[in-house]
Amino acid sequence: ANGVAGQVRGRSQSALLAAPYENVRDYTETSQRLAQQLAAQELPIGWSLEWNIDDWLVPANVWQYEQRTPIQAISDIAKSGGGYIRTHKQNKQIIVEPSYPTAPWQWSTASVDLQIPRDYIDVVARQKVPGSGTNSVYVHGKDASGVYANVRVTGTAGDVRAPTIVNRLVTSAAPARALGIEAIARLQPQSIERVSMPIGSAYGGLLDIGAFVAFGNGAGPGFTEEWRGLVRSLQVNAEAGRTTLEVRQLAEIERHY
Repeated sequence: ANGVAGQVRGRSQSALLAAPYENVRDYTETSQRLAQQLAAQELPIGWSLEWNIDDWLVPANVWQYEQRTPIQAISDIAKSGGGYIRTHKQNKQIIVEPSYPTAPWQWSTASVDLQIPRDYIDVVARQKVPGSGTNSVYVHGKDASGVYANVRVTGTAGDVRAPTIVNRLVTSAAPARALGIEAIARLQPQSIERVSMPIGSAYGGLLDIGAFVAFGNGAGPGFTEEWRGLVRSLQVNAEAGRTTLEVRQLAEIERHY
């Protein structure tokens, strides 16, 4: 029997904010600005910014860079606030999201975005990371405008430290706290669960990167949770038969223990 295979690749619209479509430049902001304003002013006309992390004030002459494209500069700002960037699926919009909307050690009491029954997914692979028991980290800026913070997990001695974080844009408690939570979380015992599931409207359709999902038994009011995690990456696969087309999504879920 003869078979036909095809592969489609694509890039988000934010590729237009990178080389070769945008030139690199050097820049120094000589006025006091909010971090959100620094990111927004990198965008060309026709683009918008959705800012979903805590904002903070950056004094004059602190934000400066060399040889960066707009998307690189925005990414640097987002990372300085414990966040990352993604692109809207349809619109010319950059979305800044927190790496950890809730610290993993508080996940058990946080609200989830979706509840997905265990029999709706196939666990394809699991990669375990043992972690180091880290419970604190020092975070500080680079000059006199920076703040110095000791971020630790509440209720712990704060005696197992992650490597110190130094970031020019840490000029407020907000980015210091977010960067601290991120650094500690990265070193917690966890796993990456690769799960395959249909793209069905019954359970959210195509998952969003960053969605906080609970997996368990049953559905609706009878749902019994087993574990929860954050969607970190997503891939869509389609397989055609003679009369059918099966489309599934493969998600990587960050799970903590």
